[in-house]
Amino acid sequence: MAPNNFKIGVVAVLAGCIPSVTAAPVGSNNDQTCRKTSVAILGAGMAGITAAQALHNASVSDFVIIEYNDRIGGRAWHGDFGKKSDGSPYVIEYGCNWIQGLGNPGGPENPVYTLVSDAIKLVLK
Repeated sequence: MAPNNFKIGVVAVLAGCIPSVTAAPVGSNNDQTCRKTSVAILGAGMAGITAAQALHNASVSDFVIIEYNDRIGGRAWHGDFGKKSDGSPYVIEYGCNWIQGLGNPGGPENPVYTLVSDAIKLVLK
């Protein structure tokens, strides 16, 4: 899939999680062009990214992800809160805190866990 198939904000949280879906940031110098597309995905949270991946896997490349924020990930986000005695920040989670499987070897898996596990394997190669 070519990087110009859709434009979304800066990839922050899930950059390594979706290797088959690429993103081009929308800058403040928007070129004011309009492009017709077959599918518009509203939001770049897990549902939006999963929808984009499903479209890509089905050989649909004419789609756009529309995201309000300057990053993808939806509620999967963190921030700094105060400082420790060594000056480093405490990190708090704004949404989901972790991703886990179902713990049944050979059984069903949490689809988010599967997506992230596969992406981590690709990134660590």
